[in-house]
Amino acid sequence: MANGDIYWDEIQAIAPAGSADVYDLSILSSHNFVANDVIVHNSTLLLEACRHLAGAGGLVLYVSGEESVIQIKLRADRLRVATPNLLLLAENNLSAILDACERARPQVVVIDSIQTIYKPDLPSAPGSVGQVRECTADLMRLAKGRNMSVLIVGHVTKEGQLAGPRVLEHIVDTVLYFEGDRHHAYRIVRATKNRFGSTNEIGVFEMRPDGLREVPNPSAAFLSERAAEAPGSVVVCAMEGTRPLLVEVQALVTPTVAGGVTVDEPAVDLGVAAAVASSLRDRPVDAAVVAIGEVGLAGEVRVVPQLEKRAAEAARMGFQRCIVPKPAAELDVSAIELVPVGHIGEALAHLIP
Repeated sequence: MANGDIYWDEIQAIAPAGSADVYDLSILSSHNFVANDVIVHNSTLLLEACRHLAGAGGLVLYVSGEESVIQIKLRADRLRVATPNLLLLAENNLSAILDACERARPQVVVIDSIQTIYKPDLPSAPGSVGQVRECTADLMRLAKGRNMSVLIVGHVTKEGQLAGPRVLEHIVDTVLYFEGDRHHAYRIVRATKNRFGSTNEIGVFEMRPDGLREVPNPSAAFLSERAAEAPGSVVVCAMEGTRPLLVEVQALVTPTVAGGVTVDEPAVDLGVAAAVASSLRDRPVDAAVVAIGEVGLAGEVRVVPQLEKRAAEAARMGFQRCIVPKPAAELDVSAIELVPVGHIGEALAHLIP
């Protein structure tokens, strides 16, 4: 048992954690429990993708191990997915799924989710390390042997990592994460592994009543609710792959990025420092200025990659000035004034008049 899929551990203590309301919602042929906030299920994203793939003439087989065909049909009706090229199958047995693929010969197969699928000849339960590993390996052999594209949905842990054995990420060709703050409407699809291209690109979507819709201008969306003349607020330009994104950094005590997007690159250092200084002085940052630059421990403002593309995005969004590191003074960017600075003190003098 020590080498299997079941592990034993001793419970050291049990402490009361309080109570919270749990709502039992019933719809046709289903029984759902919704606790805490309502979760945006990944099936919404997949059905949207299936609609476009099937609409382009490809045959798509959507396999659900979690929901019935009726449940999927209800969601498809809400998303207005209606095409004869989309086939639905509610099945957990991998052998039955492989047989269905052999009979239908679809171009795309969706497995939702891998933790609910099992191989009958393995003694362990669905979702165990062995089942997840072996089922994924068989599906990948199907994909490569029959020239099919297989999309596998996997659960994530509380830390945001893919649940199951790490070998799962090594088997597949591409790993995509569907991210988003539950308090905001925007969702981001991010690649962490991609054998066919870059892992630096993202897709930005908005959750609407009729499903997910692409956000064609993320910068405008993230800045749409920005308050003018508010202390502690600075606009910065972050890069997600080759896409520049203008976002608002706010600071009272701990700096945060408004809109639910996560930014973790050094180019926003200058904006974070300016937001903190603005909040401390209770004086607003010039609303027509964008701050771009890394700040060193000695206060020096350092150059960051793709400055020209960042400044061009700020100009496109109507900003008049861009605070940049001194080496960027020679950049040729029209429609916006570049203000080169070498130290955080110089930058604050321009940002907080």
